Amino acid sequence: MSNGQSVQGDEPLCKLKSHMTEVMNPHQFSIFSGMFVQPLHEREEATLAEIEQALAKLQPENVDGFLSAYIGHMTTCRNHMQVVFFFSLLPLLVKKRTITAKALCAGLITLLQFDQDLVWREGLKILQSQVVTVDYKGCRDLLRSFLGKISQLPQHMAREYQARIAQTNQTLKHILSRTTCLLPAYMAQTEIARQYKTPHWMVRDQLHDFHQSFRPLVDAISMPGR
Repeated sequence: MSNGQSVQGDEPLCKLKSHMTEVMNPHQFSIFSGMFVQPLHEREEATLAEIEQALAKLQPENVDGFLSAYIGHMTTCRNHMQVVFFFSLLPLLVKKRTITAKALCAGLITLLQFDQDLVWREGLKILQSQVVTVDYKGCRDLLRSFLGKISQLPQHMAREYQARIAQTNQTLKHILSRTTCLLPAYMAQTEIARQYKTPHWMVRDQLHDFHQSFRPLVDAISMPGR
């Protein structure tokens, strides 16, 4: 790709970043409530239109670049309402079929950083809400990526990380839940066994309980005389 083509391809993302910077202007928020001065639905519609316009000019293989730019820009947010606002737009893009749920979930797992408290927690909430629309093979791939992400997290964490730890466990529990039924339990167990010799302490108890849930079946199959 030539430099001219690269610049042209980056133009939609540059415009989107500019618009997001404008939206994140502190003057657009009430000092006391943290809410938008401009009606939320108007700003939501305007930003969503900008995103759709940017994506329409991108090739499908560049969607990852869009998510990287979008989530990367959110890491500059210091206001909780700003983070919630920008994340709330992503499910709307899935609903409009502008991006797929799997691409969104995969992008979140790849791009979220544990040291960014608000972005990590709100991003996992979006992941949890969108993974239910992904087929079971896609969920298996996402589980594999998520377990890999967790395995790379630091072993020593301060007390201030408790909310992030709780949200991580909640999201993993949702993916593994037999009630939610996102993928066959045996498939989930295969991914866990494949990746984990020594699970990260953060999810060790949950993965142990999931493994032990197969024990009655194993005992029934291995009963003498059967």
